[in-house]
This record gives sequence, C-alpha cells and structure tokens, in this order.
Amino acid sequence: LVDNDPRIVRDDYTNSGFCFLFDNDPTSFESACDTGYESENNQFTGNVEWDINENHTFTFSGGYQEVTVSQRIDWLTVGAEIRTQDYDSEAVMLEGLLNSVLLDGNLDLVSGINYYSEESDEFSSVLRNNSTNEMADTRDIYGDTFDRDALGIFSQGVYHFPNGQSNMTLGLRYTSEDTGAILREWESGDFNISGWKECSTASSVGGGGIVVRDPNCMVTIPGAESYSEVDWKFGFDHDVNDNLMVFASASKAYRAGAFSHTASPTIDPSNISIAATDAEKVVNLEAGIRSEWNDNRFRLNFTYFDMDFTDRQGPRLVASGDSAQVIIVNRGDVDISGWELDGNLAVTDNLSVFASFGFTDARLANPSPPGDVNLGGIPEFSYNLGGNYSTQLGGGELSINLNYTWQDERHSTAGIGREDTHIQSSFGLLNGNIQYVFGDDREWTAALSGSNLTDESYGLAELRFGRFFMGSPRGTANFMQLADRGAPRMIFGKISRAF
Repeated sequence: LVDNDPRIVRDDYTNSGFCFLFDNDPTSFESACDTGYESENNQFTGNVEWDINENHTFTFSGGYQEVTVSQRIDWLTVGAEIRTQDYDSEAVMLEGLLNSVLLDGNLDLVSGINYYSEESDEFSSVLRNNSTNEMADTRDIYGDTFDRDALGIFSQGVYHFPNGQSNMTLGLRYTSEDTGAILREWESGDFNISGWKECSTASSVGGGGIVVRDPNCMVTIPGAESYSEVDWKFGFDHDVNDNLMVFASASKAYRAGAFSHTASPTIDPSNISIAATDAEKVVNLEAGIRSEWNDNRFRLNFTYFDMDFTDRQGPRLVASGDSAQVIIVNRGDVDISGWELDGNLAVTDNLSVFASFGFTDARLANPSPPGDVNLGGIPEFSYNLGGNYSTQLGGGELSINLNYTWQDERHSTAGIGREDTHIQSSFGLLNGNIQYVFGDDREWTAALSGSNLTDESYGLAELRFGRFFMGSPRGTANFMQLADRGAPRMIFGKISRAF
C-alpha cells in the first residue's frame, strides 16, 4: 500500500471493494464480507385535552417507540475487518400539563409532570484478519443492556407587568433518574478470561473458517446509578418602544450520566464493576435585542450567549492493543461563548434578502486528560446569505428562494494518546427552490428544489486514526482518515394537491 492508494481511495463517495478476511486475494468474496444497514422505527402517540374552565386547560399525552437497527460495516475500510452491530430499544413517555391564566390575565402558568422509561440492548462483534494463517477471528464480542427511568416535576410562569411593556419568566424543574447497565463480554481472540474462570481454551472452527473460543465463557458486569437535580430559569424582556425589545435570561440544565462498554483484557476479576459518567451540568446566560424598523420592512436581531459546562460528556477513541472503541467520558469543563446577528430586508413587495452571522469561542477548561484540549465539531465562524422572490403569474403564485451557508474549519478529533488532532476543512453550500402554487383554490403545488448546487465535497464528520493499525514503509507513522461525506448535488421535484 502507498499513501492514498488508488485501489482504496477511489473517490469521495466510494469505498473500496476488497475482502481480505480469509485469504490475501482481494477479489474473492464470502458472505461474511457483506456490509449493510437496516433500521425500523415504530412510534405511537396520542393526547387528550380537557378545558376545565376559561382559565385552566389540562392535557395528557403519551407515546411508545420501538427502534431496531442492524448494521455490518468495514470500519478499517481496507477489507480486513467487519463489525456487526445490532441495537434494539423500547421507550415510553407520559406527560400531564396544566395550563393556567391567573391574576386577571397577567400570569401565564404551565405546570406538569412527565415520566420517561427506556430499555435498550446492544450486541457487537468484530471479525478481523490480522493473523499469519490468513484466518479471520472473532473478537470484541459483547452484548449490553441499558435502562433508564426518569420522573420530572416542573412549573414555569410568565408574569406580564401592568405597563404592558415588560415580562418576567420564572421556572423550576425537579428531576429524578435511575439508570443501569449490564455489560457482557465473551472470551474471544483478544479477550482472555480463562486465567480466572473455568473456560475451555480449545478453539473451534465455524462457518467460513471463523476461529472462536468457548461461546459459553462470558464476563457479566452490572452497574447502576441514581441522579436527582433541580434546574431553574429566569428571564426578563422589555419593549423599549414599538420597534425595539431587549431581553436577558439565565438558566441551568443537566444531563444524567451515561454508561459505556469499558471491559478490557486487563480487567481485574476481584473488582468487577462499572460506573456511569458524572452528570453534565450547564449554566446558560443570554442577552440581546429584537428590532423592526422602516414600517417593519427591516428586521435586525442580535444575541450574545455564554455557556459554562461542568463535566461535559463526550466521545473518546480508546485503543487497547490492536483494538479500539469509542466510549462516553467526562472530558472536563467547557466554556462556550459567542454571538449571533441576523437581519431581513424587504427590498420591494416581491423581493426580500436576509443574512445571518455567528461567532463561537469554545474552550476546554481543566480537561481530562490534560492533553485533551480540542473540542470537536464547533466552527468558530459561520454565515448564511440568501433571498426570496415571489410574484403573481398566470393565475398562480411563483416563488424563488436561493441561499448560501458557510461554516469555518473545525476540530474533528482530539490530540491525545496515539492519535493526532485533525481539522475538518471549511465548506459552503448553495441551495435553491422554485415553487409554483396554482388552481382555483391554490390547491396545486409544483416545486423544483436543489441542494449543494455547486457539488461541493465536504465532510459532516471525520475521524483520523490508525497509527496502531498501520506502519508506513518509510518508517514513519501512517494514518487512516475516515469521512462521513455530506450529500453531493441533489435535484428533486414535487407535485402535490391539497384536498
């Protein structure tokens, strides 16, 4: 192999078709080399509303969701590995809301209680050929169960001052959550537990030459954690005049901890336990203006925000031997601040133009570990420019929209351990839409839309890794870079009729 070998790096959207699982002939394929993705989502929701009287309305809503995902992926992209991942989840949500108008209409109050329960099962295994006998073996075989039950009680009110120009918002929420996990890992090519548990070390050959060990030899590690937290919100807004409103708010929120599969070949059998990450908390401060000028033909808004996270949760790529997995960890405290500016101008009765700009400064404070200094996926600058044109034409209405969005380069992975930081390139996308509404009652709509009209090649998410998998023939470290590409140019049309 050479850097950017054309047999592997074919183009921005095509993976190589190699299969090296059971021999060194890249043109021979077995069913074990097949990749694919299947998902199914069933969801049922309903709600009942009761107007108690002119001041009180009660709403009860509930829902059930079932999600099943099955995928087989070549994570290394060179045909030497297949990862099987199956996921099943069931969730139930129940909520009761009481909306009230009090104090002669000066206070809008919403109070309620909600309940959320979810249980999910995940199964994963890796089939990899990294042996001298050209025989793939199965490793990283684990099946995990996660469950979460959360109960929330909340109330939020907006008080309208008698002057008709000012409003104050106050809110409180109490949440109690119980979360648990059962991690199961079977003995396999890279996970040897026979030293402390009665397991058969004899190998058996399965279909296609897959080498496995005792399928009944398994480690089970349970874990559980409980959380309770009080969140709050305070806000105030004031109409300076008919054209200008100023506002400020402060709020606190939290996210319960999460479990990850952290079993490893070095597991200590005398202390088999797991723990969830610490809860993530954030305090958000926000202030700004909303304004309309020139008979509401020009709108200008500005917002400043400052978010302080404590124990922010995030993914980390962890390597152990020749295996790697992504787990959720507390990465440290995070400070995020910035501003957003947007405006809209009605140039004529038919033409309007708009623009928005954003700046974000994101920093890791006291990171864990200390060398993990980068935050992924947050561009520093971004903007959006565009316009809308509409006119009456042939008894119908024709409208044309065009917009261009751009975002700055951003970190993708953190510079820790054996993996180097990677910076994703900036990119901009041009999108457009032409729509014609017609008919006696304007019941017909014909539309032609296009996204990424300039056919930009860009990465939604990118990962640079692989020094522990590959060695360069020049004697220096080599890398793999995986990119989840955004869609290329897409043109699609629609004709619909409203009845």
